[in-house]
Amino acid sequence: MKVFKQQFRIPFFDCDQLSRMKPTAIIDRMILASFRQLAELGFDEKWMAQKNQGWVVTQYDLNIERTPREEEEIIVSTWIENYNKFFSYRNFAFDTLDGKRLVTLKSVWVTLNLKSRKLCVLNPEVMKKLAEPSNVVIRTPKVKIDEKKLQNEKRFAIRFEDIDTNKHITNTSYIKWMIESLGITFLQNHELKKFQIRFEKEIQELDFIQASYYQETIGSQIKFYHQIAQGSKVACQSMSLWD
Repeated sequence: MKVFKQQFRIPFFDCDQLSRMKPTAIIDRMILASFRQLAELGFDEKWMAQKNQGWVVTQYDLNIERTPREEEEIIVSTWIENYNKFFSYRNFAFDTLDGKRLVTLKSVWVTLNLKSRKLCVLNPEVMKKLAEPSNVVIRTPKVKIDEKKLQNEKRFAIRFEDIDTNKHITNTSYIKWMIESLGITFLQNHELKKFQIRFEKEIQELDFIQASYYQETIGSQIKFYHQIAQGSKVACQSMSLWD
């Protein structure tokens, strides 16, 4: 298992109006670290494009002990915990310079044929430089949603900047829509502690999506169940927990 680490300072444009690092910025910074690790090993996006393949995430499990703040110095680290024929289990972490763990992210990745949009077998040339293969089955959390309870629907337009180089909607766009659907007042008064999401289907029509949710109160915390859909097609479902 090879761990990649990089230090950075949180810029103001990655933060919200309360100087908290945005959840989408946290994930973007982590993903950037994983792509830099691959690039250092000679497997950057151009190399993948020549193979007509692209990395696609299918699941995230984000846990925030303390939200990083503007101008804070952070060490981001990433490593492959495990992989098999089709799935790569990649972990991420944010730590302070004195070693305090702030954020962890577990993720599941696949490679996609960019023409057929079908799964590919993970390239052994890439994976053998990152970790040892394993037949151990990693149980990832699944979000269970009662779709009959979904309400508070909001429509969001899919913008040009929501599309990535793999020609599909970026994963953080889905997360952004889910969080923004909660409204400014809520976001000003609460802080995200946990976020789980499972991506189900690609949205092909670049028009509008519908974000809906319902909530539960658990002690002093609020739990939301979210769904992004386009008509009857469900793109992803998630759970978020807030203080």
